[in-house]
Amino acid sequence: MNWTLGGHRASRRHTWALTRKASKLSRNEAAKFCRGPSSPSIRTRKFNSSTWQASFASAVSRRLVIAGVGHERYLKTTVYGLTGMQPDIVVVVVGANMGVKKMTLEHLGITMSLEIPVVIALTKIDIAPKSVARDTLQTIRKCLRQYGKMGMLVKSLDEAVNAAKGLPSNRLTPILPLSNVTGDGLANLRHLLQCVDVDALVRSAQSFTSHDESSDEVGAFATPIAGPEKQPDHGLSVEMPIDDTYQVPGAGFVIAGTIVSGTIKTNDTVKIGPDHNGHFHKVVVRSIESMYMPLKEVVAGQTTALGIRSLNKKQVLNRANFRKGMVLVNVTADDKPFVSRRFEAKVMILHHQTTITVGYQPMINCRTIRQTAAITAILGTDASIEQRTIRTGDRAVIQFTFLHFAEFLKPGMRFVFRDGQAKGIGQVVRVLPDAGHTNNQLDAS
Repeated sequence: MNWTLGGHRASRRHTWALTRKASKLSRNEAAKFCRGPSSPSIRTRKFNSSTWQASFASAVSRRLVIAGVGHERYLKTTVYGLTGMQPDIVVVVVGANMGVKKMTLEHLGITMSLEIPVVIALTKIDIAPKSVARDTLQTIRKCLRQYGKMGMLVKSLDEAVNAAKGLPSNRLTPILPLSNVTGDGLANLRHLLQCVDVDALVRSAQSFTSHDESSDEVGAFATPIAGPEKQPDHGLSVEMPIDDTYQVPGAGFVIAGTIVSGTIKTNDTVKIGPDHNGHFHKVVVRSIESMYMPLKEVVAGQTTALGIRSLNKKQVLNRANFRKGMVLVNVTADDKPFVSRRFEAKVMILHHQTTITVGYQPMINCRTIRQTAAITAILGTDASIEQRTIRTGDRAVIQFTFLHFAEFLKPGMRFVFRDGQAKGIGQVVRVLPDAGHTNNQLDAS
């Protein structure tokens, strides 16, 4: 199962995702792990909103925990958590007595492709035979080397501090042996997450598109894909993908998401879209809340809920008008170059039983976007030679067309495409003009 810890009242987000395999971690134990044994909120088995509000109000720092699922049947939930919730760190939990499973490798491949720093939690060391635990550790190290990462075994608080300092570089992967039964190693993991420089993580995430596509190492299917050059922002000073909506009695319509850029204040006028017809609608931010705390403004990196109302008095906001993939932008932004059903992307195939050809229709997960798209053209790696098929491990430039609605896309956005199991990862390089819209082509070259 995936756990994501993030969001606080300061100017940057604390977010982590845990991929949980076989360990049994209850909600109370998770809260105890996050806050420490001295917190009064975890001494009882009953949780309610007032308890959490009191805990958040008195906490020095705050972590948001987002639960996902590690089983392959629910891969779409895991992928949505990694792409839509934008975690700063992913903690992959591996049972020391079970070895590295197929889905563990797939989760690692997706995470490495999205350029998210990783921490390995080696659990159940209290029951794992030494020989099995040793083999599991060796397999993990070998797997990390394929991605160009260096595994660092963390067994003390001092080593946890050193690992936290090296984590933002995304070249170091801490490996922490621990046990949820005896408590061994939990303090090291907690200390590592508390010591991570969040500002450094944000800077690292913003600069990942500058990597060169230079590695052709066999098996390193999660090698970073070369990103486009910096593009004009077209007035996009505020950007927040919407991941959920609520109709709250007495409060009106509420949207939730993580702010990618800019600052949102109460009484700001913004616009939300694209809707089913590709249009944006102007709304006013009535109230702001983050982690049970009412705020006057929120900034890039924070996860927040916004109470909004429409500027058009004839329009009634309800959940039927909203869908996954819509974004909130500032009212002066030129959204037309980013809204289209067609786009071009550099992709790499992680796994496929046969071959992928024109007409293949995978599900695209890009931030909060979840929509089926058809492959309309497969080009060579230099986009000059058209190919007929691609296979596992191949790289190519592919043109996609969404089947249902136009989406908000920008060059540099990373995505996962799948049909059940993960099939490949990619990065948008061009937003192509759509016959149903008047937007101009935005090229990454």
